[in-house]
Amino acid sequence: MGKQVEALKTIVSVTPLSVLADSRTYKEASSFARFGYSSFVVEGETSPASHTPFSFYLRSLQEVRSIKKVPLSVQKGPSPKGMEAQRRRTIGIKMKQCLKVLPEGLKNPLRFLFFLCLYFYRYGLLPMRALPKASLYYLHAPYQFPAVFIFSWWYRVPFIYDAHDFYLRIEDDEYFSAFEKRWFLSFYRRMEGWCVKKAAAVVTVGQGIALLQQEVFGCHPIVIRNCHDERLDRERSQPLRESLGLNPEVFLLVTIGQAKKGQAIQEALRAMAELPEFVHLAFVGKNYEPFVQDCQSLRIEERVHFVSPVHPYEVVPFVRGADASLILYYARSVNYEYCLPNGFFQAVAAELPLLYPELTEISAIAKRYDLGIPIHPEEPASIRLAVKELLEKPAARCRFRENAKAAKPALSWEQEEKILEILILKVLSSRN
Repeated sequence: MGKQVEALKTIVSVTPLSVLADSRTYKEASSFARFGYSSFVVEGETSPASHTPFSFYLRSLQEVRSIKKVPLSVQKGPSPKGMEAQRRRTIGIKMKQCLKVLPEGLKNPLRFLFFLCLYFYRYGLLPMRALPKASLYYLHAPYQFPAVFIFSWWYRVPFIYDAHDFYLRIEDDEYFSAFEKRWFLSFYRRMEGWCVKKAAAVVTVGQGIALLQQEVFGCHPIVIRNCHDERLDRERSQPLRESLGLNPEVFLLVTIGQAKKGQAIQEALRAMAELPEFVHLAFVGKNYEPFVQDCQSLRIEERVHFVSPVHPYEVVPFVRGADASLILYYARSVNYEYCLPNGFFQAVAAELPLLYPELTEISAIAKRYDLGIPIHPEEPASIRLAVKELLEKPAARCRFRENAKAAKPALSWEQEEKILEILILKVLSSRN
């Protein structure tokens, strides 16, 4: 009986990423533990070694082993992620070789069949090896829906679907071939539609994404914004400015988060080339390697810094010494139009003045609290003029910092967490 009661108090979060690359999963799993539940995370990729104990249990699909409230150990030899990537490359090469000898009319159906096999293995069979029994499953992104649905049905327990993006329109249709739209996008739409239909509740990150989901799937998502949780913060030995060896006279801009297609990074670099020598820009995150050559061509390699990712609980203390945050998202698709990225809330938590795009959700919050200066990221001149305005108006910089400090209580995870706690209680009580 004791084991049954304990199981009823267990919430299992499922993410396709590593938990240290997915700050939303990290925050929510920590909140579940704070609420008094036994919190468990099943991650799709293995998190790097961490010296900070987690408040939740952790299991990686790539290792299928449990880590109980302790940091991940350092692995010897090839990483599981690297081995998996190598296997996928090998399979891809063999698939291309097979396709060469087939009639043209069979190639596309075979590609799709191959995709289905990989999909249901990666997001169905493989997660089922790692998922423990729970009273509630909390699914981040729709990909691992097959495994979560089976476990939810088998144990007669509910699951909640948390959509971090409007996945169907991360890229607009123009970026896909007719074959991809007919086969792959249709499949993903059906899969997410089934996920929404079977979920006990649907959660998402902002009102704009919620309206898009309502229009397509007929659901009514609960909005829990991706605000920052200062209670989880840990200081690094060296903050950003000191780690770069920059003196206080340097005006340091920071862009938080990994490089994505929906960011105007090259435009920001061109703006940097026209700004004074004492203005520096640091990108904190991964996938910026392709832009190193651009910096060299523009002769700004000494003033633009590509900094390796830090853990989600280190970001805000790490960047706090910067002078402003440069947010470079633009409306590449409807998903980006309504985005509310982690880096936006992390910059507010660090009390940095913002140079922000006039995208619907970001602009509404930034203007409501007067957090900075709007820009058009796709226009280098707009970025350059906004930076110059900050340089020439120190009083405005102070005002933006004070406004960010005043806005922090309203834009905090402690506030969003209250919505999450009510939702969990409601879903669990409806099962009884």
